[in-house]
Amino acid sequence: MLIGGKDDLTKDFIDLDKNKINTFNDNYTYNLKKYFTNDNSVVYNINCSQRESTIKSLEGLFIFDNCIDISQRGLFHKSKEFYEILRTKVKNKICCICDNNFGDIKLYGPQDYLLYAIPRKSNTKSHYIGVGVDESLFFPEKNDKFTILIDDCYWPQDDLINRDDTTIILNKCIDFLKKNSNIQIIRFGYRDKQANFNDPYKNKVTGYKVIGNYIPLKDKAKYHNNASIWWGTHRESMGLEYFESAMSGCVLVYPKGFINNNLLDDFYKIEYDNIEDITLWKMIDMHEKYSDLQREQALKYTWNNVCSRINEIICNF
Repeated sequence: MLIGGKDDLTKDFIDLDKNKINTFNDNYTYNLKKYFTNDNSVVYNINCSQRESTIKSLEGLFIFDNCIDISQRGLFHKSKEFYEILRTKVKNKICCICDNNFGDIKLYGPQDYLLYAIPRKSNTKSHYIGVGVDESLFFPEKNDKFTILIDDCYWPQDDLINRDDTTIILNKCIDFLKKNSNIQIIRFGYRDKQANFNDPYKNKVTGYKVIGNYIPLKDKAKYHNNASIWWGTHRESMGLEYFESAMSGCVLVYPKGFINNNLLDDFYKIEYDNIEDITLWKMIDMHEKYSDLQREQALKYTWNNVCSRINEIICNF
């Protein structure tokens, strides 16, 4: 199997204590390599991201049985010459990963199949594989503090096209904190600089913490595991962190329209139109009732299940 991934994750061993696995590509590179490498399969990956891939990266490759390009609809964005050379290196299936299979089949790319995560009917050029979460990293590990974990600020607050509610959500959570010192608020703030977000509460409010830099996946998972609530701040094409939080036993909170319809049907959640309708006591009650059940629901979404579906598609279609 040939996997088109990223250069910094092409090593034979990926140390989860050190490597920062943060992106769509990172997760697929690591987990596909992990699950498809066994006694009967050898996985090799090259730098094949949308912007960085070149024909030179295909030089010297030996022949593979199958190939998966994990950049979003990657081969649609690459040159015809790149695909034609890649085709000579792969005996069977060439596939690409994507969040969804929306749109005209002509926009999928030249590969055999598009493998997508959001539930929707398959067609002749696409197959559903679902969402994957590492259940050995994400699991409930709660403490005495009721903890609200807030997603990162992805877009500038004055962006009229890409809505981001970080300011509104943070104000609400700080208000909760000021009225109840037995809770804590943690926010992922590693995109604050890119989003031009100035946090007025950072280093000023007791019980509020900002994670300002990207951290290794094992460290990030601990924040999800300790949290009671995951609060989404912006629209998502898929929303992997919602699934990771559910695997950790968090109740999911987010504004309506921020997540694809029906994607979170399996989970315990609070979806709202007006943030003023959200109360601390409602979130506490939901967490006490449903944290363990949330984990049970999330166990449908493991990397083992995703890779089993991929293997079935490669072998049977």
